[in-house]
Amino acid sequence: MALFALAACETVGLDQITGGDEAIQKTRLGDITYTAGIVGLPGDKGLDEVARGVLKTFTLQSRGVRSTAALQRRADGDISELQRILRASGYYDAEVTAEVADGASPSVTFRAEPGALFMIGSYSIAFRKKRPTLPEAAVLDATAEMPSGVVADGESIVESEARIVTYLQENGFPHAAFDSRVARANSETSTLDITATFRSGPYVTYGDVIIEGETGIEEDYLRGMITWDRDAPVARSELNQLQERMAGTGLFKTVSVRLPEHEPGQNQEDGAQPVTVKASEAKAKSISGSVRYDTDRGPGVRAGWRHRNLFGRAEDLRTELDLSLDEQKLSAELSRPRYPSARWTVFEGAELRNTFDDAFDEQAAEVQVGMRTGLEGGWTVSGAIKGSISATETDVESDTAYLIGLPLTARQVRTNDPLNATKGHKLFLSGTPYMGLNDGSPTYFGSVSAGGSYYLPVIGKDSLVLATRARVSSILSGDLEDVPVNQLLFAGGGSSVRGFGFRSISPVDLGDETGGRFLAETGLEARIKVTDSFGFVTFVDAGVVEEEPFPNFKERVNVGVGGGLRYYSPVGPIRFDLAFPLHRRAGDSLFEFYISLGQAF
Repeated sequence: MALFALAACETVGLDQITGGDEAIQKTRLGDITYTAGIVGLPGDKGLDEVARGVLKTFTLQSRGVRSTAALQRRADGDISELQRILRASGYYDAEVTAEVADGASPSVTFRAEPGALFMIGSYSIAFRKKRPTLPEAAVLDATAEMPSGVVADGESIVESEARIVTYLQENGFPHAAFDSRVARANSETSTLDITATFRSGPYVTYGDVIIEGETGIEEDYLRGMITWDRDAPVARSELNQLQERMAGTGLFKTVSVRLPEHEPGQNQEDGAQPVTVKASEAKAKSISGSVRYDTDRGPGVRAGWRHRNLFGRAEDLRTELDLSLDEQKLSAELSRPRYPSARWTVFEGAELRNTFDDAFDEQAAEVQVGMRTGLEGGWTVSGAIKGSISATETDVESDTAYLIGLPLTARQVRTNDPLNATKGHKLFLSGTPYMGLNDGSPTYFGSVSAGGSYYLPVIGKDSLVLATRARVSSILSGDLEDVPVNQLLFAGGGSSVRGFGFRSISPVDLGDETGGRFLAETGLEARIKVTDSFGFVTFVDAGVVEEEPFPNFKERVNVGVGGGLRYYSPVGPIRFDLAFPLHRRAGDSLFEFYISLGQAF
C-alpha cells in the first residue's frame, strides 16, 4: 500500500500538443540528429500523441543534440514526465525506461509497462472544519459522481472536486474552496482510495445590500435588478449574474458585487452578511456617424445621437438622421428596460421619410409602440402596434394610405461580432397583419418574412470565412392593387442583390417597376483575411421578385457576382465591393460599386 499526494491526478491538456513526428533537422544547436519512439502505451487514450507533445525528447527533436550522452540525459529527464502522464490516466503502477541506441544516427525508445488500470475504491469527502450547516454526506457524494468502480483518472477526480466546490458555493458557502487530496493506491486490488478535503468557509445568508458610488441610476431601479431574497442562502452565481446584468447595461465604467473579504482559515461565524454593490457611472450620451457611397444611389451620410439613461432608469433614446440623394430619414426610438416587469422592455418609435426613387416617390410618417423580451436559446421576440400615413407617387398614379399594423418578430443572434461575424448564425421570423385605407378604399393584407445568415470559419479563426444568407418574403392580399406601393417588395442594391440598382428587381409593367408580393434572395461570400488590416472577398448574390404571393417562376432569377476589398478599421470593417449583373437588362449598369461600414451581411 503506497501513500502519496496525488500529483498524478494533474491532467495533461491537449492544448499543449504541438505535434509529434516533426521533420528532423540539423541546426546550430546540435550536430547529431536522432529518431525517437514510444512502445507499450495503451492505444485507446491518445497517450502517444499527448506524450509527443510534452516530452522534451520529441519537442526538441528538430534541434538535435551535441552527443549521445546528452541525448541520454534528455531521455532520462522525460521518464518521470511519461510516468506522470500514465498516472494521470489511471495507471499508477506504471514503469518507464528509456533506451538510447548509439550509432551514426542514434535513436531513443521509451518502453512503458502501464500495469493495471486503477479504479476508484472509495471516495471520501472531508472538511477542515465541521459545521452543522454543511450539506448531508449523501448529497455531496451524489454531487461528486465518483462511485466505486469508475476509472481513477486524474481528470475525473479533479472534475469531481470542482463539482463539490460549485455545489457549496451555490448553496450558502460562497467562500468554499478545495484544500487537499490524499490517495492510497492498492496495487493488489488495483484500486485508489481518495480523501478530498475542502474548506467550506462560513454558511452565509443574504443581509443588507449596500450601494456605493455615483451610479446615475435611481436606487429603487438598481435594487429591482436583485433576484435574491433577504436571509436566503448566498449563491455565488447570483452575485456574478447581478454584476454581469449591471455591466451589460453599458451604464457603468466599473461594477463589482462583493461579500465581505474572507481569508482562508479565518474563523468566521455563520450568518447574514451584507452585499456591497460598487459602481461608477459611464458617459450616458454618445454620437455616431458613418458615410457610404454606391454608383446607383450616390453618397450617403448617417448621424446618430444616443442617451442611455434619459430619466434615470436606463431609458435608452436613439435618434438618427440618414441622408442620401434619393432618401432622407429621421427616426427616434425610446426603450424602457425592465418595464412593466423585469423580463420585458417597452419601446416607442417614430420615423419621417422622404424618398425619390425610380420605383416610386414617397413621403411617409410612422409611429409604433411595442414590447420585447428575451427567451432561452438567444431568441428575442417582440410585438407592436404601428400606425403610418404615406403619400406615394408612381409614373401612373398617386395614392395616400392610412395603415395600422401589428408586427410580430422573433430573432436569434448567435454570432461573435455584430459588424464582422466570422462564426455563428442569425435567424429571423416576422409577420404583420395590416388594415386601413388605400387611396380611399378599405384594404386588408398581411406580410410574412423569414431568413437568416450563417458564418463558417474554414481556415483559422478568420483567415477564410464562408458566409451565406437567405430571405423569403410574401405579401398576402386579394390583389396587387390592394397593397400600397411602398409596402410591396423590391430587390437589388448593396444589401440585397449586388450588381443591380436599388429596388430595380421587380415585375415590370409598361417599363416601370411595379413591386411584387413574393421575394426570394440568397448570397454566398468567401471572406479572405490577408493581414490584420486588409482582406478581400468574392461573392455571388441572387434574387427574384414576383407579382403573386407565391412563386410561379415567371420572373427571371437575377444573379450578380463580384469581389471586393476589406479594411478592418478599429470601428469595424470598411467594405469596397464591385459587382456585375450576369444578365444585364435594359437600363442596368455595367457594374455597381459600393462603399460602406460593416460587411454586406
